[in-house]
Amino acid sequence: MIKCHCCEDHYEQDEIYNYDKDDNPICGNCEHTYWDDAVTVIRFFQGETSKQYYSAGLDRTMDAEYGEQENGTPDCLEDASWVSVGHRGSFNIEPSTGYKTILTGWATGRFEDVANKHAFNDFADELSEGDLFPPCPVYIVTSQTGNVFSTAIDVIIPENSEDAFMEWLEEETVYGFDQLNFALS
Repeated sequence: MIKCHCCEDHYEQDEIYNYDKDDNPICGNCEHTYWDDAVTVIRFFQGETSKQYYSAGLDRTMDAEYGEQENGTPDCLEDASWVSVGHRGSFNIEPSTGYKTILTGWATGRFEDVANKHAFNDFADELSEGDLFPPCPVYIVTSQTGNVFSTAIDVIIPENSEDAFMEWLEEETVYGFDQLNFALS
């Protein structure tokens, strides 16, 4: 019999079970709960979009379209770990070597009392719809926060692409760096 580390239910050896990042056995039901707080990584480049989820508790990445999983973080992430601050908290997003966080902050829905947030939402929508073509891969990393009304945002790009990205942002979009930075503050 195998005992699930989370719910402490017991399973027969021949039943399917998985392991968390510390190699503790977990049942299928508990594995699903690890994906509930997964970090989302959306990659935009050359008119194509791909989405992955990363579960820090499992140290696994899942392709959003096909559900395929692999061990470790997405390419642009070194780590994503929850940091508690009292009864709240947020994920600490650490880019991989060769990548850089260019923008960071939080976003929310399209509420009138946070109209300054609309510019980032519009920017992300235009990327998603294929209306903007960045000169390098752009990764928008979203993660939960202790505030149910906001989502943490990290925009990551390849380190060697900063100049090209900034030039593109200022010259080929209606959004400047300062406007997007303010929208995430």
